[in-house]
Amino acid sequence: MTYTYEKTLGKNNGNTDLTGDKLIVEYVLSSVSNEIKVVEMWRVGEDIFGEVKKQEHQMTWMSHESRASLIVELEEDMTDRACKTGEYSFDNYCEENPDFNNAINGVS
Repeated sequence: MTYTYEKTLGKNNGNTDLTGDKLIVEYVLSSVSNEIKVVEMWRVGEDIFGEVKKQEHQMTWMSHESRASLIVELEEDMTDRACKTGEYSFDNYCEENPDFNNAINGVS
């Protein structure tokens, strides 16, 4: 099962051109290494022509510090989901995933 995590990029993300863009990360907990693995990432923001759209993003394009920071955030997100220690809630999950919400409520 994969999870999604969203964050807003800021000046501390290494590139001020991306400030305010949204980073969407799909990740999973590896059953082999017991570590977070990033499946896919997208950046929502302006491309070089000024058009706002969802674009592929890669961990290798990030600085070492930004990668390490993102992994820490993903680990905290996973802990919040598993232990219900933070912002994650089932209600929020249902709001973020309308297909799932409809399925559990018998809506087709």
